[in-house]
Amino acid sequence: MYLSSKNNEPYIAIILILAIVFFAIMVAFGAILLKGLRSNAWVNPPAVELEPEAIAPPQEPQPADIPVTAEETEQVDNEEVTPSATLDPKTEVAMILIEEQVSQIRLLTVEDAIPRKVFSPEELRAYVEEEMLEDLEDEDAQEDVRRFALLGLFPPDLDMRQLLEDLYSEQIAGFYKIEEREMVVVAGEDFGISERLTYAHEYVHALQYANYDLENDLGYSEEACKKDSERCAAIQALIEGDANFTQFKWFETHATRNDILELLAGLESYESPVLDSAPPYLSASMMFPYNEGTVFVEHLFEMGGYDAIHQAYTTTPPVSTEQIMFPERYPDDIPLEINLPDLSAALGDGWEIDQEGVIGAWDSYMMLTQGYEERFQINAEKALAVAEGWGGDSYAFLSHENDDEHLFVMKTIWDSEQDSQEAWEAFSKLLALRFGRAKNDGIYSQEETYARIFKTGNNGFVLIISEGLESLNRVYDYLNE
Repeated sequence: MYLSSKNNEPYIAIILILAIVFFAIMVAFGAILLKGLRSNAWVNPPAVELEPEAIAPPQEPQPADIPVTAEETEQVDNEEVTPSATLDPKTEVAMILIEEQVSQIRLLTVEDAIPRKVFSPEELRAYVEEEMLEDLEDEDAQEDVRRFALLGLFPPDLDMRQLLEDLYSEQIAGFYKIEEREMVVVAGEDFGISERLTYAHEYVHALQYANYDLENDLGYSEEACKKDSERCAAIQALIEGDANFTQFKWFETHATRNDILELLAGLESYESPVLDSAPPYLSASMMFPYNEGTVFVEHLFEMGGYDAIHQAYTTTPPVSTEQIMFPERYPDDIPLEINLPDLSAALGDGWEIDQEGVIGAWDSYMMLTQGYEERFQINAEKALAVAEGWGGDSYAFLSHENDDEHLFVMKTIWDSEQDSQEAWEAFSKLLALRFGRAKNDGIYSQEETYARIFKTGNNGFVLIISEGLESLNRVYDYLNE
């Protein structure tokens, strides 16, 4: 399931532009730093003298403060550095060094030089408004809000465009522009450890696109992702997990004492008011490829190093979010294909399908745990057990333009009878938390929204949520024949 406008144009930063989310960096590196400090992994890092006031980020950092050691300078003495119009020469030197180091860790190279840019926060904001969200019409964005509000994941009055504009401006620390093959890092006047971490992450993306045909061999393209967002979510998790994991390897190998202290100070002072106020479903969706993807790639690395990761790009790509969430299921646990009949025909004239596809294990988990109101969120551990038993599904959003009515239907199958029963109980509990107890006819209702869940045999069930009682009954009768 994915956020899209009515004409199926995906939100570019969620589907295609590989933007590193700063929140994901900070959370992940918080754990890594604590792990490294507890294990004395950095007992003897390269010696760098640290002025007391440099422990906290300075109020007006200057480019001259970029921490490049004498050893690092010697490594790039033979490089022909041509500063760009937008980069300080010392920043350019630091970027070249990071590229060399990341290439050595990832065992991949890029033949041609990658254009580099540094955006200020103000330039990022303008880029978000003018480029990333250029094709997102307000009407289409609000249609998405209405669909996800039907599932209880968004409040109905959410201003999606404004939220995305604020969220991306707050959270994006850098990105790799695929068509232009250009690196962009967002920074103030400084190019400190956060910016260098971001550059290491984004350079992995440059290596990926230079060495793998993601669009043709993996089908990771705008058109293909419209048709199979579940598979694309798995591939995106591989791509971002690889970049995150390699970025961590770079940090573990090359971080100085200055870097560690600077990052710890950043962790302590970090704030994300926009992300904190966003619907839980949206923020968790943004985190999925970084958090779960990193765990998946780390599993591959433990199994066979970067050779195993290479095979995931070339011979056995992940095909579902279930494989990402539960790496031991990769690559053998293949989702079953579930087909929904033509419900627009069953509903009558005026109904059309707005969006259809596969919910997947991850969004099944999200539906159970990430409602925009805490009162209809079920226990995360229970929901995770449900997701592990996912076998396959198919969903559709339909609407009737004249009657201004929306309907959602999901048909599922689970790995075993026990898995099916656990999922049935979890989704039934979710409906009860949201709507109250079902009536004698099995229908849940509240404020002109109606829901029904019924078993179909073969370890499956159907969930219907509709803004109209008549349309819900029509779909129920049609699918329950």
